[in-house]
Amino acid sequence: MQQTILAIGALLIIMTTAMLYQRSNMLTQELAYIRQIEIAAEDAARTKLEGLATLAFDESIVVSSSIEPDPNTFTAAASFGLDAGESYPSIVDDVDDYHGIKDTIWQSISVNADSFRFVVDYSVQYITTTGIVTTTPTNQKELIVEIESLDRIGTRQVKGTFTKLTSVNDNLTP
Repeated sequence: MQQTILAIGALLIIMTTAMLYQRSNMLTQELAYIRQIEIAAEDAARTKLEGLATLAFDESIVVSSSIEPDPNTFTAAASFGLDAGESYPSIVDDVDDYHGIKDTIWQSISVNADSFRFVVDYSVQYITTTGIVTTTPTNQKELIVEIESLDRIGTRQVKGTFTKLTSVNDNLTP
């Protein structure tokens, strides 16, 4: 009888240890997968920001041949978004056209990696040289990309906000 109880006790210890090992292994794999999604999200957001930063600073610069841009002619902050006759993604010519656009993209971190789906929200705002957000046109705009994964690991979801400053002088041609 004592041997049977000892055998059952030993089996319980082995089963508990095996279950804890499996759980630990699953958590490790889950964290690794979440990290892959985080890397893909950051890569996608940075790529989007770099692409945005190559556009003209303002619509007034696109239509004007003036060498010295005048902030008084810049688009009012309340008018940010697609201009008349523009459409996303084919006809976008300045950074504030992206304001208010929401997009779904696929991103992977390498050729052999999984692809992940993300919702990307774009916003643009004027910012002073001291870093304060303003509605008054300035020579700087802050580009903001908020990214959120559509793929979930259990209840976990990857979210992030990435920003980049662009200046009126960044993309002027001499």
